[in-house]
Amino acid sequence: MKKLKKALIIVAIIIAIPLLVILINNLTGLYYNSKYSDVDKGTSSENYTFKKLAIPGIIEYHFDDTAAAVVDINDTIPKEGNDGHLYYDPAQKKIIVETENYVTNPESSIDDKVREYYSIDRNGGINKIDSLPKELLSVKNQLVPFQKWNDDSQVIYMRHFTKQNFHMPSLNPFHGMGNPTGGRPTYYWDGPAYYDVKFNGELLKVKIPCQSGALLFTSDYEYDTGLYYYLLPELDIAFLVYSKTYEPDAVYMIKHK
Repeated sequence: MKKLKKALIIVAIIIAIPLLVILINNLTGLYYNSKYSDVDKGTSSENYTFKKLAIPGIIEYHFDDTAAAVVDINDTIPKEGNDGHLYYDPAQKKIIVETENYVTNPESSIDDKVREYYSIDRNGGINKIDSLPKELLSVKNQLVPFQKWNDDSQVIYMRHFTKQNFHMPSLNPFHGMGNPTGGRPTYYWDGPAYYDVKFNGELLKVKIPCQSGALLFTSDYEYDTGLYYYLLPELDIAFLVYSKTYEPDAVYMIKHK
């Protein structure tokens, strides 16, 4: 009887510890929730604003000059081989994005795919243009594949991630097997991540949906943030791109008030 009681106590402790960790994690999230703005609502610091841009269509992710040449020899080749979402036109001092849109074809049951181009000025003004300018630079993403999200010296610091929604299928060891594409990586948790976005010595605090590939304690490489960060200090602006799983990417601009 004593052995059974001891075993039950051990089992209770084993169950209680993870639940306590998750409870503390969620209580910490409640603390930060009121201090960080929803990314789509925007935010501001002393001298800068952070706002979502309404760019029509689906933002294209372009690859370096070698990849671009393989995909389409008629494309304008950027001078710098940076993968990313943004081009920079140094002549006009504007950002250029390439998008795809779908328009109804009355003669077909399938919509036509149309490629479009938009320029963005330093004030956030968006204008459609006919084609990519001849002289472009590809803007470098400041975030690396194994970004140190928990390092507060980085350009974007994840202050906290709330383990909000648990994926039960992730416990299945055969999850994703049989999928011809190999399936997606397994993530145990969905929830908001609270970020300090740094620009010119100021912090812009936003919360953005995120995923974690760890049951309890998450290392930097186990987060799926979907974030890209582009700096253009010569124009005193920056852009954050949030690449969503099943929706078009969202583009946010940081500019001077």
